[in-house]
Amino acid sequence: MPARYAQLPQSALPSSPLSKPSLHSTLSPLSPESPLFPDGLLDSKWIEKHQEFVPSAFISFYTFTSDPKLSTLHDNQLKTDINSTKSVLSQSGYKTRQIVALLSEKSIVQSPEVEERLANIRKATGLDSKTSLFFLPPQSSPVELQAFVQTIISTIYPICIEYYRDLSKHSRRKRNRGIIPPPTAPATSGTSQTLSSPGWNVRYDFKLGVFAEFRQEMDAAVRSYESGYEVLLGIDVLEAIANWSPRWNEARLLADVFAIRILRCLLWNGNSTAAVRRWQSHRERIRDFVDRRGKGSATYGWEAWEARWATIMAELIKKASFIEFAGFPLYLQAEKTIPIGERMHPWEYLHHPGYWYRLATRHLMARRILALSIPEDDRSAPGSSPASSIASKAYTYDTYLCPEPHEENPLPGHKGVDHSALIIDSLKKGITEFQQKNQSRFLQELQLLAANENMKREAWDDALRILRPLWQKMSYRREGWWNAVEEIGWALRKAAVQAGDGGSIVAVDWEMMNKGMFK
Repeated sequence: MPARYAQLPQSALPSSPLSKPSLHSTLSPLSPESPLFPDGLLDSKWIEKHQEFVPSAFISFYTFTSDPKLSTLHDNQLKTDINSTKSVLSQSGYKTRQIVALLSEKSIVQSPEVEERLANIRKATGLDSKTSLFFLPPQSSPVELQAFVQTIISTIYPICIEYYRDLSKHSRRKRNRGIIPPPTAPATSGTSQTLSSPGWNVRYDFKLGVFAEFRQEMDAAVRSYESGYEVLLGIDVLEAIANWSPRWNEARLLADVFAIRILRCLLWNGNSTAAVRRWQSHRERIRDFVDRRGKGSATYGWEAWEARWATIMAELIKKASFIEFAGFPLYLQAEKTIPIGERMHPWEYLHHPGYWYRLATRHLMARRILALSIPEDDRSAPGSSPASSIASKAYTYDTYLCPEPHEENPLPGHKGVDHSALIIDSLKKGITEFQQKNQSRFLQELQLLAANENMKREAWDDALRILRPLWQKMSYRREGWWNAVEEIGWALRKAAVQAGDGGSIVAVDWEMMNKGMFK
């Protein structure tokens, strides 16, 4: 487990034994050793702390021997180990609940002394027999094993809920107090400032939202996230941070995290249209912010973000596992909370993941076009560029969650971003989704795009594997879309020539020479 409080830095040692500095969490902006000191908002380590390192309940499983010769030794080792774990949990300062499950070799009926041994273990460890100590008889069937696990879960569930409710109360009290705690050491004068009161409210709202999610109270989580999101994007937080500084990017990332968690909660509750509107709202708000604060949205960095944002929506929809998408519906109807008769645009309905992968592909292609247009002077590595050129690039290109220009599109001889690989990966995901929905036209469109991308990479065999069945089974031929038929035919012929597939060349040529086909 991470340390509850940061250590006192040498520079902050008190000059007098009576003056005792305040100690705070290692993840707090008030601790000098924290990467957030003195004005950072939130660090991903805080999420990791509560999701990976500080559980609400710690469950240990032990074998409970039935051998009379080993029972005393085994029980003593068991008590020592349980008490040792209990001591570690207690010293950590966290209120993690200890749970012990004993897997026995014989039942209490077969071995009457088991009850006495269990009582001895309970007494020596201080575990509650109803909520902290569980016993599983041997030779249990799969059904009994499942029931045993379900018993543990249902027993400790209220305990875990109460654990996160206590954490929420603690954060809410600190938020309502409205007082910024004193830092362990003062910030560097002239170069840094402490986190503002609105910034602290953003932290508290985020924490309240996460704890509400852990309790599976999604409505409460959305309210907290929305509150924190609005304060974050207000004039007192993100607007007040210097443009395109590391802190600015951290705050922008936090805004994305807020939006993603809001979307997840809305999808969890089945509010599909509200989720789509929220997705669009965040995109437009960030676009406006980026356009107003400097580098604008006509950059490869913005297109990279757009592609990532569309992909996130697709992945969230897949994880939500809507039953309605199990069949062939292309989108979900608006939820009942939407007023009857309210005018809705087609894009406000929640479409299946393929729609979002297709959208992400379009942005990836736009990203490549903008990347290829980077001037040659900006494509050189920093070490080979004068200081003035490096400074100019810093204010020209948006590198939020994407590489610098010299990595996005480097000079010949240097390895950069493989845009085709990113596009093909997105196309493959979209093809899978449209295939499942039996949307033949979108499917054929993405298959042709995937084949063209493979031909750009000179992966002729891969292109041929896509184009041959597409040419044979495409619906465009029977629908009379001759321009599409011709485009696919020429693409197949080009790939077949390079791959040495004479049969496909003859078949395409035979169709192309049919004068009546294109009338």
